[in-house]
Amino acid sequence: MKKIELIKPDAIIDVKIGSQFLKDLQAVLLYLTSLEPVAKLQQVMNKVNNEAEMDDWEKSIYTILVLVSTAEENARTAGFTTIEEIPEDEISPESPE
Repeated sequence: MKKIELIKPDAIIDVKIGSQFLKDLQAVLLYLTSLEPVAKLQQVMNKVNNEAEMDDWEKSIYTILVLVSTAEENARTAGFTTIEEIPEDEISPESPE
């Protein structure tokens, strides 16, 4: 038998990431969400709220969504965000105003 190092199940790990890595994570999230219809994204949130079993795609979306939203909220809380004006044609219909 071989011994391997494992992370304790109850561990909470702090990870610092740069803004470029966050942009890369956001791009991954956009790519993953483009693979399924918007209705399936709502289904993921419904399953999360109801603690229902998720398939592999749903688990992947939820995992990256939590990571991205946590990083964005931490950036906001730390004062690392700015408000900038951008042309309306660069705003997708799903973007918050």
